[in-house]
Amino acid sequence: MYLLMKHPILIALECEGGGRHPAASAGPELDVTSAGRSGRNAVVRRVSEIPGAVRLRSEDLGAAQTMTRRRKAHESQAGRDLSELVVLLEIEVLISSDSAAARAELRELDAQMPAPSSPSTVRYVGTPRGLASLIADIHTVGVADGVILVPLVTDRTCALIENVVTPLLKEIHAAA
Repeated sequence: MYLLMKHPILIALECEGGGRHPAASAGPELDVTSAGRSGRNAVVRRVSEIPGAVRLRSEDLGAAQTMTRRRKAHESQAGRDLSELVVLLEIEVLISSDSAAARAELRELDAQMPAPSSPSTVRYVGTPRGLASLIADIHTVGVADGVILVPLVTDRTCALIENVVTPLLKEIHAAA
C-alpha cells in the first residue's frame, strides 16, 4: 500500500567542492541559494536550513525505511513531537542526459583510482527523470521525509538537479 505523504518532499543539495567521488577535482565551492524556492511538491534547501533534520545513510532503501521507522518510534516513545523530526536519506548522485553517459562518466572517474569507488550510502547513477522518480518513490512509500543529494561530481549535476529534477518532481506530483 502506498501512502501519499502530505508534506512536501524536502531536497537538501550539497554542492561544495568538486564532488564526493575521490577523483572529482576540487573546484570552487558552488553557492546553492535555493532556500525558499519551493513548488507544491518539492522544497530545495541546505541541510542546515531544515530544522529537526536527521541525516540517514543506508546502502539500500529497505534498510533506510526500517531505520526511519525505528527513529520515529524512538522519538515518539520519548514524547517528542514527530512533526519536528525530518528524516533525510543521503543519496550519492551522478546524472546526465542519458544513463549510459552517466555510467560512462562514473567508469572514467573510477579508472583514475586504484580501485572503483564504493558508495557510503544509496547511490543513483542515471538520468534526471530517473532520479526524480526515485525521490518521489522514497517520499511516497515513507522511506524518508526527503533526501540529501550529494553529487559525485558537482559541475553540472547541481544545475541539473535544480533546473530539471525539481520541475520533474512537480510533474510527477501533478500526475499522481
